[in-house]
Amino acid sequence: MKTSRKINDSWLTLFLFIAALAVRLIYLEDLQKNPLFDTIPESMDHYNFDQAAKNFAEGDWLARSVNNAFSPLYKYFLGCLYWISGSNYYFAYFIQFSLGAFSTVLVFKLTRLYFGIRAGFFSWLGITLFSTHIVYEGILLRAAFISFLGLWSCYLVSKIEKESSMLRLIVTTLVLSVFFQARPNTLLVLPVVCLYFHFKVWREESWTIIIRKWAVFGGVLLGSFAPLLVQCYIVHGKFVLFDASGPHTFIAGNLSTYSGVGFDLHVIEEYRNQNVLGYVSNVKYLISHIAQNPVDFIFLYLRKLFFFFNNFESPTNISVYLYREFSPFLSSLWNHFSLFSALGLAGLTLAFREKKPAFLLYGYILTLSLAILIFLNESRYRIPVTPYFIIFFGYAADEILKSLQKQNWHKTLIFLSVSGVLLFCFQEIPGLNKTRPDDFNNMAVAWIEKNQVEKADDYLTRGLTLFPDEAQTIFNKGQVHFIQEEWELAQQYFSRALNLKPGMTEAKTQL
Repeated sequence: MKTSRKINDSWLTLFLFIAALAVRLIYLEDLQKNPLFDTIPESMDHYNFDQAAKNFAEGDWLARSVNNAFSPLYKYFLGCLYWISGSNYYFAYFIQFSLGAFSTVLVFKLTRLYFGIRAGFFSWLGITLFSTHIVYEGILLRAAFISFLGLWSCYLVSKIEKESSMLRLIVTTLVLSVFFQARPNTLLVLPVVCLYFHFKVWREESWTIIIRKWAVFGGVLLGSFAPLLVQCYIVHGKFVLFDASGPHTFIAGNLSTYSGVGFDLHVIEEYRNQNVLGYVSNVKYLISHIAQNPVDFIFLYLRKLFFFFNNFESPTNISVYLYREFSPFLSSLWNHFSLFSALGLAGLTLAFREKKPAFLLYGYILTLSLAILIFLNESRYRIPVTPYFIIFFGYAADEILKSLQKQNWHKTLIFLSVSGVLLFCFQEIPGLNKTRPDDFNNMAVAWIEKNQVEKADDYLTRGLTLFPDEAQTIFNKGQVHFIQEEWELAQQYFSRALNLKPGMTEAKTQL
């Protein structure tokens, strides 16, 4: 009987994986129409990962690039793919979409483990068809594999209670380590895992065995940190906990002038004019900043919470909205995070109220949410926690269906009313910019490199319609006219760009 059940489960797992991968491969064909598929402007973070990966594949063991601020794990992951495929972008995206398909299976398994198989199917369907998650699986950033690593670690930790062997502990610890090294703010999950091990998994073990397991866990975790810590020390010339961009993003998201969503360049520039970037200096400044403006700081976090649960996908590095334009198929999928945040919050509350034994899920969703909120509130930063909201969304959908089947109209009404109110509150508000000037500029630069000048001109025109005084976009527009040998128009745009930004050396060179 057990063997038959395992076989059936294997076939189900295979079916779910293939179905999720098929959705992603359809999008992969559309993604090739996007100029950023294989052309990466230097202004994008993608460029640094791409160049570092190429350098690693060619023999640079430090995987260095122009900007080495980001945690290098993804550089090595991408570098290994390039080493295998010879910098074949299609192959790299295929592997990342395969990891995304595995993520949907892990979401199903975690939901089924805690809330039942029907809830598992709801969750699987949610993450399989959520277009934003698919978009980020198809870019050259850490967001492409961070969900998979988090879900894999959560699944292994949740299963270790049934097989608490040393080998399983070592494997689980290594996966956790990789997850933390990918983006170090995920280290906030570590206390949750430690509490789970000590009070849930090892509660009936003798102290001798517990101490031995803690020693193994700590030794493997810290030991596996060593290679990347050494790499960071050599590259930066000082100790860096994997990611050197932390102070920058931390202070940018904690000044009361921050809008609560996206990255406000003027906020960080104003800070840097008078202060030094660094965790210690940032914290010292922040303490005095909060003391002087406690009410403003409270409102800052209320804004951040609102946008954290909101439908709005704040553009950073890419605009999800521009990416969807290249794929009618992707645009037809589910595009609204608020359904998962609203029903996810309702499901989380109900599970806690019903005393569901899901401590690990509670811990992951809360600590990963906090890991985002204390930094910047951006679309790609929300990616690691999205699957856990979808897990609780699946539980909520299952509970609504159960209450309908049992004709429990009172519970159904309360559940739908609360979820409906939250869903309404988390809709996008008017006036938000779904694209930045950089998004239009990057598209235009990529099209120019592909000798598709007319398409580049279309994006620059769209950009100037929204941002008429953006110097870089105006300069790029001049470049288009220069390529088309429309010298007079090109000179007009170069002069205008220089007037708006007197220090723009590119415009001076052209004039």
